[in-house]
Amino acid sequence: MHIDNLKKVTLSIRATGIVPKPQSIDLQPGSFEFIYGVASSGLCLLESALYEKKINDCIELNINRANAHEMCGHLMAPLLNEMGITTLPDSLNLTITIADVAVAEDREVVQAISQSLSQSGCGGSCDCGCS
Repeated sequence: MHIDNLKKVTLSIRATGIVPKPQSIDLQPGSFEFIYGVASSGLCLLESALYEKKINDCIELNINRANAHEMCGHLMAPLLNEMGITTLPDSLNLTITIADVAVAEDREVVQAISQSLSQSGCGGSCDCGCS
């Protein structure tokens, strides 16, 4: 199965570089799950890069303060939270592997849409400049 609209996607994420590197960030691989394509603002660049990828495919992603909201959109805050990052560093390099792609249940889609609407911006908490 490949990544497409309203699929439940699980990513394995490994931070390969953080500048500056805070002592409090553990660079161990993490897992991040979301429903693809639910944001009312359309696909963010991360979602576009994942389109039609399959399990075990990998992408590299560089996030910095200038491009954070464009790169990750509504997924920025939950992604950083999952990685244990409270403030966006100057530069964050990620290796992302698709761990699973599944059909999302209706209730999961509704929850994801609701969550994306409440996180249309990070509220400034990620220091990416969004609101």
